[in-house]
Amino acid sequence: MDHSHTCRSHCSWRWIASFTATFLLVAASTSVAQSDSILCKQADYIATYDTPSRAYDVVVVGTTAYVADADSGLQIIDISDPFSPVLLGTYDTPVVCYEVVVIGTTAYVIDGIAGLLILDVSDPSRPELLGSFDTPDLASTVFVTQSTAYVADFSTGLYIVDVSEPSSPVLLGSYPMASGGGGTHVVGTTAYIASGWEGLQIVDVSDPRSPALIGSLDTSGYVYDVFAQDSVVYIAAGHEGAQIVDVSDPRTPSLLGSHSTQGSVFRVTATGDTVWLADTGTGVQLLNVREPSAPVLVEAYTTRDTAWQVVATGTTMCVADDRTGLQIIDRGGHAAPALLGSYDTAGHVRGVAVHEHLAYVADGAQGLQLVDVSELAAPVLLGSYDSHDIAVDVCVADTVAYVAYQGSRGLRLIDVSNSNEPLLLAQYGTSAHSVLVIGDTAYLAAGEAGVHILDVSTPASPLLLSTYDTPGEARRVAVVGTTAYVADSSAGVHILDVSDPAFPALIGTHDTPRDALGIDASGTTAYIAIERTGLHVLDVSNPAQPAVLGAFDTPGEPMNVMVHENTVYLTDHSAGLYVIDVRRPHAPEQLGFYNTPDYAYNAFVVHGKAFVSAGNAGVQFIDVSECDRCDADVTGDGLVDTRDFVVFLNAWASNDALADWNGDDTVDTRDFVAYLNDWVVGC
Repeated sequence: MDHSHTCRSHCSWRWIASFTATFLLVAASTSVAQSDSILCKQADYIATYDTPSRAYDVVVVGTTAYVADADSGLQIIDISDPFSPVLLGTYDTPVVCYEVVVIGTTAYVIDGIAGLLILDVSDPSRPELLGSFDTPDLASTVFVTQSTAYVADFSTGLYIVDVSEPSSPVLLGSYPMASGGGGTHVVGTTAYIASGWEGLQIVDVSDPRSPALIGSLDTSGYVYDVFAQDSVVYIAAGHEGAQIVDVSDPRTPSLLGSHSTQGSVFRVTATGDTVWLADTGTGVQLLNVREPSAPVLVEAYTTRDTAWQVVATGTTMCVADDRTGLQIIDRGGHAAPALLGSYDTAGHVRGVAVHEHLAYVADGAQGLQLVDVSELAAPVLLGSYDSHDIAVDVCVADTVAYVAYQGSRGLRLIDVSNSNEPLLLAQYGTSAHSVLVIGDTAYLAAGEAGVHILDVSTPASPLLLSTYDTPGEARRVAVVGTTAYVADSSAGVHILDVSDPAFPALIGTHDTPRDALGIDASGTTAYIAIERTGLHVLDVSNPAQPAVLGAFDTPGEPMNVMVHENTVYLTDHSAGLYVIDVRRPHAPEQLGFYNTPDYAYNAFVVHGKAFVSAGNAGVQFIDVSECDRCDADVTGDGLVDTRDFVVFLNAWASNDALADWNGDDTVDTRDFVAYLNDWVVGC
């Protein structure tokens, strides 16, 4: 009889129980994940102040944070030392504290059915009630400018209140709305109101006794919050993400652009070209909106609970993070990859490959360009091969460059042994999207013509071995061993047995939610760049039944993907280069991001440097050198603490693959010991 399973479930747990208590007590301090490279996720979390209830809102004035903490009222916290926040004082509001605004030494607090409370916080250790104003139903938000408070009621609309005498607030006027009122932002005499399912309402409040509708925009989604700046309004539209609206003519507002998230955008604020989003599903996101029609995700921070509000304070930010309270996060933990140099070609760069000190550039109508990149700060053009077609991709093997062209003469084989004078060896006539060469075999992704497999053992005389007519449009091919993975656009992924390249055979397929545009593979895992979706990680250990392991969403149009060890480099057409950690394939995590000046098509990574084909901006040379990652930080929050231990322990108890710490495809006590050693060492 095999007793191993019984012992695994009983003996191990007794052993675990005794050790767990010991080690959790020994580890009294928290280990901070350290970084020695620009891509490392450093210690994001500086500190946590766990408020008694649920942190719904936060504002920061100087070195003081004011937290609306649900049924624990207002919490006032000293963050002058962000590593050691200290409670200064509290005010226990009568119902549920949802929101707070602080002007000078006065705090305006929204307390649900108790309405607006006005507090004196000149002595933060002893806040005192000055006055109050009750709305008919449930007060939801407040905006204060000069001596006027704009209080939104969840079901009845907006109330305009004179608070020049805080002890006796006076109603000036109101603006009814069928969906009630949400976040409000007032600029001059114009109020921009988040009106739930009614979208954006723009109201003239020059006469507060008679507010009048100027214009409106019926946006998609439920509008929770708005922020107005110059002639643009940024909208938090829940599951529909963030929306950007042109209000230069407030009578006819129009949508400029949008940004979708995997969660629900609840709050929005902006400074210059930067927009901050509090997303209740994913945490905090920072957008660059220099081009409002194409906002770009610059930074993202996954918080520990539900992010209701975010406030940027220099190099840190404060997040009202529901049950975990106030989170103080170091923005320096997400440094962008560094630009090392660039080479602006005459054409429109679509592909690049690097071999030794040379970059081979597929430069659109300008053909193949050979660039010396031994000095990245000063690249030098050595030679070129021109043609009448559009060069879109390039692969180099030995002294031959294989260039894929869109046009009747799709593949050209070019002798580059003399980099100053590249010479045509041969050509193969079918329009192509990309080319891959493995040994003596070339795989041509030929769009609607499927995949063409060529014998290139004699480059001057390429020989067609076979074609495989995929049902979609073959865009990219990746090969591992005797298996080829085809990104086949609308037909998803096709998996082929190419053990005999003269007779490729279909062994599996995978439907993608949108067009599969790029693909790479390593071991038994494939990585797919999917139109408007991002990265999907696919388990292909059984190619007849591939299964999605995890996903990572990007804001634009993913074009291609390259994997190296546990890192994926994904080019997003309008956003740039994403560097993604896939050690835990079920939860890919962003390590770094670089926003290229023009459309990013492809990336070739070698020796810690990414060469990105960036359209009219040429080739961008980007430092993506890796660092020692902190394996024990399984939660990915930049810390090694008891949370990591508990997450691992739960995974270990449930036989989750995450707990296979020694990588032997079994989860047993050896994995526990291995993780425990890493956890004790920290980072």
